Amino acid sequence: MIGSLNKLIATILALSLSLTHATLTLAQSSPDTRSPVIELEAVAEAEAEQTQVFTAQVADNRIIKDVILYYRREGQQAFTPVPMSAIADSGYYTVSIETDPTDLRAIQYYVQARDEGGNRTVEGYAFDPYTRVLIGNKTVISTAPAVVADTPATSGGVRWWQVALGVVLVGAVVGAASSGGSSSSGEGGVPLSVTLTGLQ
Repeated sequence: MIGSLNKLIATILALSLSLTHATLTLAQSSPDTRSPVIELEAVAEAEAEQTQVFTAQVADNRIIKDVILYYRREGQQAFTPVPMSAIADSGYYTVSIETDPTDLRAIQYYVQARDEGGNRTVEGYAFDPYTRVLIGNKTVISTAPAVVADTPATSGGVRWWQVALGVVLVGAVVGAASSGGSSSSGEGGVPLSVTLTGLQ
């Protein structure tokens, strides 16, 4: 009886292993109809430094064959293909593009992923690419001389007596101009005396 039970268990295990192997073989031989899925980390604006980094996460039910970044500079017609490298087994792919900090033309790009079954997915298109605007150094260098207000260090602005002195001087100039032609004394000046009191 024990021998029959052992034979029955061995037969069940053999059938189970055969069924599992057949299921795996069938799954592997079935056509792959699912395309990869791309999640692109789009950066709209970046400093125009030496290297621009592009990253995408790609997933598929089978093996990824390749992930390619297609890019061009604004004003160019053709896109340049650059293979993206996998970051270990994380599902992330990345590539770095060397740029000239003085070239502020935007980078237009899209990403294509293919699996070993020949399925292809594109994020962005050649006719409607993503755009990364490059900005220069934000430091502005001015060639104009600086204008510094001449105010006392102990004051928060212009003192009241400075305003009063300005009004008196303007009045004296206007008065001298209006009576300059009628003077018969032959003197060329107008006497003016200003007394300031209470100055600190």
